[in-house]
This record gives sequence, C-alpha cells and structure tokens, in this order.
Amino acid sequence: MSKRIICTFFTLSLAACTTATTALPPDMSTGCADNTACASSTTGPICHANVCVVCGGNADCPPGKKCLNNMACVACTGAGDCPAGQKCTDQHTCAQGCDTTNPCPTGMLCDTGGGSCVTCLSDKDCGGRACDGTTHACVDCTSDDICGPGKLCHAQTCVTGCSGAHPQCPMGQVCNVPATSCVACLGDNDCGGGGLRCDTTLNQCVACLAANDNCPAGQYCRAETCATVARPTATAPASSAT
Repeated sequence: MSKRIICTFFTLSLAACTTATTALPPDMSTGCADNTACASSTTGPICHANVCVVCGGNADCPPGKKCLNNMACVACTGAGDCPAGQKCTDQHTCAQGCDTTNPCPTGMLCDTGGGSCVTCLSDKDCGGRACDGTTHACVDCTSDDICGPGKLCHAQTCVTGCSGAHPQCPMGQVCNVPATSCVACLGDNDCGGGGLRCDTTLNQCVACLAANDNCPAGQYCRAETCATVARPTATAPASSAT
C-alpha cells in the first residue's frame, strides 16, 4: 500500500489537498509474497523464495514426479529416483539400465560396461552352470571342458560324446575319436588283461575271437566265448566215383 496526495481545485487560485491510501498492483520486479501473486505468472504458479516458479519442491509436482531446479516437474533428477533396473537419463527420464548408483532388481546383476541388468557376469553366478559371455545368460556349457567325462558341449548343452580335443570318458571306457563316442575298447590292451580280447567291430571286450582263438587247451572259441566242447572237425569232401 502507498499514500498519494489528492487535491481538489475549487478555483484556479485555491485548492484543497488531502492524503488517501490506495492499493497498487503487485510489483513483480521485487518478487511475490504468496501463490496468489503468481496466478497469472508466465514463470510458474508457485511462489518460492519470493519468486514465481513451476515448483518449490517435490510436493508441488504430480505424484511420482520430482522438482528440477524449481523450473520443471520431471520423472527423475538423479540416482535413486527411478525403479530398480532403470536409471535417470540426461533428459531426466527413467530408462532401462543400471550403474554403480542405480542397482538392478533382486536376482540380477549390473553389467557396468554395457549399463544393463543381466543374469550373470561369470560362471560363479550360475550355480554350477556356465555364463555366456555374450548374452550374460546361464547355460549348461560354453566349452567341452565344462561338461563331464563322456560329454561334449553342443549348442550350449552337454551331450553324450567325446573328441580328440576332449577325449575324457567314464572310467573303463576309451574315446573312439572317429565315432565321437566312448567305447569299452579299441584294442586288446584296453581290456585289462586276463586273456580278454577286443572285438574291434563292436568295440567290446570278449573272452576270445574266432579269428585268433586264444582259448585254453580243450576249449575253442564259440560265439566269442571259450566253450568246453569238442572242436568241430572238418569233413573231407567225398571223392567222385570213377
């Protein structure tokens, strides 16, 4: 409020002057006193620190929004404002991603190099399985060495087999590399001695081979087993009558 002088002139030579108090429009160059003064302001409807602004704090913004420098209501202003698995961008929006200050949801890990939430970063994160270094997903295997004896890694799954690079087989078996399979034997030496022979057609250890009879005296090889029966004798061909 201010005072001004009101004069009423009765004649050109005589005037009566009085003092009156009147309301003047708010002077925005010196600030605001409350929100009422900011109702028509182009800079915002909230009076904060004697200045009309968009928001004085988060309470002046819609639910879930944050006050950014008193100039705008945005989704986020920094770390911790976004849901787990998201981070605040330079445009103050929440986007998929993570970093050291914006963690991932429970059960996931932050790949800080790529800025994304993943299932695994190394094999130890997969509980006995393997971590695919490209997709960061847990898989059965990423190499033959991860699979046990008698197994090969195929399409990230352990399957039965062996190879020259991974010849390990279960105890008592050897790797037939051309067939990529574990077998009982490839030669007699694989049969553990005791007179057993290796049937290389079936890759099985047998008591004897008909082609090279190794049965004790009084026995002969019959169906790969030493039989205690008389050895069959060859029948001489009948001579033709003259």
